[in-house]
Amino acid sequence: MLVGFKFCGGCNPVYDRRAAYEKIRSDVCVRAAERGVEVSFEPVREGVRYDALLVICGCANRCASLTAYDPEAPRVYVYGEGGVSDAGLRLAALV
Repeated sequence: MLVGFKFCGGCNPVYDRRAAYEKIRSDVCVRAAERGVEVSFEPVREGVRYDALLVICGCANRCASLTAYDPEAPRVYVYGEGGVSDAGLRLAALV
């Protein structure tokens, strides 16, 4: 499974976006390994087909745009600490 991730520009972060990404990545990889599935995360790139896209926004404005990236990949948005666990569960469910 290949997950593309993107951070917003960081103009108004209300939580530690990098820590949120690391927690989500770790949780998803552990759950996937339990099922015998390998998961890779990479910064999102144009022209690449992804199984899912993870968008880590620093606030509720959700300004990070994904219009240039795989339109068919499911998107999971995080825009606060409270959404970190849910995002990990949603991504893990796609495995």
